Amino acid sequence: MPTNRILKQPKSLGLAAVLFATFLVLILVLTPQPVNIQAAANVQPQLLSLAASTPKTVVRVMIHKANTDADVVGLVTQAGGMVIHDLHIVNAVVAEMEAGTAVALANNPTIAGINLDGYLVSSDATIHTVRDDFNKRLFSNNDGTTNWAGDWIEIGDDANPGRGDIRMMSDGTLRLKDDNRSLQRAVDLTGAATAVLSLDYRRDGISGSQDYITLEVSADGGQSWTELNRFAGPDSDSVFQHASYDITAYTSPKTIIRFVNSNQLGNYDILYLDFVQIEFTVGTSGNEDTGDNSPPLTTPPTSSGRITEGLQVLYTFDESNGTTIYDNSGVGTPLDLTIENNSYSWSNGDLSHTQANRAANEQDSNKIYQACTASNEISLEAWITPLDN
Repeated sequence: MPTNRILKQPKSLGLAAVLFATFLVLILVLTPQPVNIQAAANVQPQLLSLAASTPKTVVRVMIHKANTDADVVGLVTQAGGMVIHDLHIVNAVVAEMEAGTAVALANNPTIAGINLDGYLVSSDATIHTVRDDFNKRLFSNNDGTTNWAGDWIEIGDDANPGRGDIRMMSDGTLRLKDDNRSLQRAVDLTGAATAVLSLDYRRDGISGSQDYITLEVSADGGQSWTELNRFAGPDSDSVFQHASYDITAYTSPKTIIRFVNSNQLGNYDILYLDFVQIEFTVGTSGNEDTGDNSPPLTTPPTSSGRITEGLQVLYTFDESNGTTIYDNSGVGTPLDLTIENNSYSWSNGDLSHTQANRAANEQDSNKIYQACTASNEISLEAWITPLDN
């Protein structure tokens, strides 16, 4: 599904908000927080070392934005990398790119920091793209590093890229409108370890929820299809929007993507595309095997059902007051959390929020990173109280 999402918070969140804050912090601390090496490069030392020794090694990194409006997706794409996830909750993206390129990106003022995401792709992996920028009125455009497996194929229209309801426009965009039409293109993703489909789109006058264009993918040459997204109304976009989709599960020699107009889409319900791209890696890809058979990070639950031993971080939420949630694990430097705004209250070991809030820790989280990499695993425990109890 698209990575651009708006999260709506309930008016009364109770312990669920605490759980959200806890998971937010866990997301932040699973990898070391960026370390300032020099003023223009907020880069984790391990990543700097890797980039210095083997700059062409493809790595998976977490890139933290300096502000919510930063176009980090565009920067990564321009640098030849591939965005895997857009983590709006923590204002960051996860991307695959060469280590040397990742370090160079850190000099951009819109990037707050970059750290390894604990996932390495071997140096023999290569990144490829198939892409169409629609700058020529041809169904055979190949604007990536690799060619598509064939031309765009229209179904239900006139099969002419320069006219009809599915048309390549003079401004370098692709237009889709009217009902019961589709456009598809095949790509050979043999041996792909990862694959991400990305595009820029703009809706123009799509009038209702039943007026839509679906984006679909097939791994078996079109025998079966999976819907990735539905560009629906009622809505119009003033500017192009970016979206990306992980299609690794659909990689094959017979992968096809297609756009399908619904049977209620009208003549004035229009979708414009500025480009369509599939970026994929070929070569060994996966979690690096350290050969370490260390025991699990945590011990089995006690008779009460709660794990309290062997934890790296433990939040019990029994502070009763104040803006600090204390790490009671007793392991290493405590990762205490600071509640960022006043929309909360304490009650009987419970922390409640009346609006979206965040509890975070800006300290170095190496104790979690080192423990996880030592055993190549992590366990999370969450205790939830229903809001209606």
